[in-house]
Amino acid sequence: MKGPWSMPDTVTEFYPCICYAESIDVETSPPSLTEIPHQQFRSIDDDGYQEGLNTYINLIMKTYNPTDISKIETLTRGQSANEEWFRHRIGTITASKVVRLLSKKKNQYKFLMDIMKYKPIDLSRVKPIQWGLKHEITALKQMTKLYELIYTNLQIIQPGLLVDRTYTYLRASPDAIMTCDCHGTTVIEIKCPYSCRYLTPTVAICQKKITYVGMEKENMVLVKGHQYGYYAQIQTQLRL
Repeated sequence: MKGPWSMPDTVTEFYPCICYAESIDVETSPPSLTEIPHQQFRSIDDDGYQEGLNTYINLIMKTYNPTDISKIETLTRGQSANEEWFRHRIGTITASKVVRLLSKKKNQYKFLMDIMKYKPIDLSRVKPIQWGLKHEITALKQMTKLYELIYTNLQIIQPGLLVDRTYTYLRASPDAIMTCDCHGTTVIEIKCPYSCRYLTPTVAICQKKITYVGMEKENMVLVKGHQYGYYAQIQTQLRL
């Protein structure tokens, strides 16, 4: 039985049916953080640990060029519905996790285990998750319809994973990014709390159902330093 495996390694004679290929372009995907070569240690007390850590961090910050960062954003669109999104989050500090770095807890073991084990988890049957996923889309559509009437040249995209150009281990996945001629670029982060599904935002705030947003005169503002970390999350997204 003949097949491609029976062909000779080299061609010594010309034959009309043979087509010579000079080169083949292969597009590669940027590596995830854990795929970057690094020295491994059993404990932070091991000799050479700090030096190895500094070397690894410097290598991380040099590995990704602007083209790689753009590729990662494109490859990870769809976010939690995309395997690449999970792969490029492993080992990174994402915007929603920044608050845990800012906490005063000395033991960050659980945090480290969390960021090293990003995996697709089926939460489709959890009611608050179902509610959030369904109504985040509704909220974005309603916001788009409203702003199209008052903003000039409005464009809204749902990005993939954003990577900081300097500290490339710092990443974020905002719900959307809005641009217009009159306001520039704006980050959109949508929250649809299941516990407040029958309340207006103002009523939920007044009843303390929502504690991470406060009222200043007639304006809603994020509460700084709140345990949920939404303020830190938004600040990180704005940086990226």
